[in-house]
Amino acid sequence: MGALRAFLSTESTRQYSFARGGALGWGMPAAVGFSLGIDRAPVVSIVGDGAALYSPQALWTAAHERLPVTFVVINNREYNILKRFMRSQPHYASTRANRFIGMDILDPAIDFLALAASMGLPAHRIDRAAEIAPALEAAISSGAPNLIEIPISPS
Repeated sequence: MGALRAFLSTESTRQYSFARGGALGWGMPAAVGFSLGIDRAPVVSIVGDGAALYSPQALWTAAHERLPVTFVVINNREYNILKRFMRSQPHYASTRANRFIGMDILDPAIDFLALAASMGLPAHRIDRAAEIAPALEAAISSGAPNLIEIPISPS
């Protein structure tokens, strides 16, 4: 997120919003609220796969309200933010054993395209970095809620 915040560095108070610490699950419903709060203007929500699992019902709300929210799910198939926190705490047994129970999202893997479809949103997966900008541009210009999944390597 540091690189993203640096890229979006601006004096504008309305360009982006970011929660600092302890806010897993906040991003997707917040994006719905932001769109409603700015007269249903387009909003892009960038969220990790683990955080997306805290509040997937935001997808349904965006579809139901026909909000132009693009949900971008960065999928590394793990709760990486929780693992990183635990690794910073050497006294945790999980850290000492390098075993993080329930933090890998692998078996079964989450099918975010199917999840989005079940909530009424079109969705597609991006496999190459060069596809990201065109996909985002198309998603935003559609004026409809949608989901883009970007798989990345774990950790």
